[in-house]
Amino acid sequence: PLTGAFYGFELVIGIYSVANVAPVMTAAISASLTAEMFGGVPFPLELSGLPALTASQYVPFLLLGLLGGAASIAIMHLVTLIERGFARLSIDASLRPVIGGVIVGLLGLITPQVLSSGHGALHREFSMNYGLAVVASVFVLKLAASAVSLGSGFRGGLFFASLFLGALLGKAFADVMLVISPATGID
Repeated sequence: PLTGAFYGFELVIGIYSVANVAPVMTAAISASLTAEMFGGVPFPLELSGLPALTASQYVPFLLLGLLGGAASIAIMHLVTLIERGFARLSIDASLRPVIGGVIVGLLGLITPQVLSSGHGALHREFSMNYGLAVVASVFVLKLAASAVSLGSGFRGGLFFASLFLGALLGKAFADVMLVISPATGID
């Protein structure tokens, strides 16, 4: 239901508003219960077998949360910079998505994982074991592609992209923690 609510806020309504929380959550919970009642498909991301959190992992995970927050702030600042750049260059509003699409397409030539919302790439991230350099590169490129996409006028689709970015950041963080402090057991 929570992802349905975020979807409703982001794509259907277009803004996050306190006044819309009750109706959006009611709709999301109703949709989830209805889907369950009629034998709906299971969740697309099922993570099982996760170990319990130990006391030695609290500080690293707090740091990871701060890094995630910083990445969120960075992407929103980058979106604003791109929007201002288009405005400053006096590029016609109808051409901005075209230019943004070309830039995102060029980033997609480097790695197709930056294209679309990240559904397939997220599933692949959980099933493949990429090295730190690859994960960090895809993170930076996906962050740039998402910012260019939003900054050039495309709307929607950032929720799942943010899950993908979070998974990449978590993977990179775990790889770094294995080198810095293998005793914490973060993988």
